[in-house]
Amino acid sequence: MGYTYRGAQPAPTRATSTAGDLIFNPAKCGTYAGYKQHQNHGVPTCADCRKANSNHVNEFHKRKAMAA
Repeated sequence: MGYTYRGAQPAPTRATSTAGDLIFNPAKCGTYAGYKQHQNHGVPTCADCRKANSNHVNEFHKRKAMAA
């Protein structure tokens, strides 16, 4: 048979940065992608990225309300 029982597997560990080997790029600051980059690298968000995220969420809610 093709299946081999290997027992309980250990839970995968998560590093501090979910971005892997990628380097934080401050040129993206002020965009939604920059905001997500802050989150992925565990870096506190700057004011420009917080504003870009706020605009992104507001636009999302406007589009969602128009579709309903």
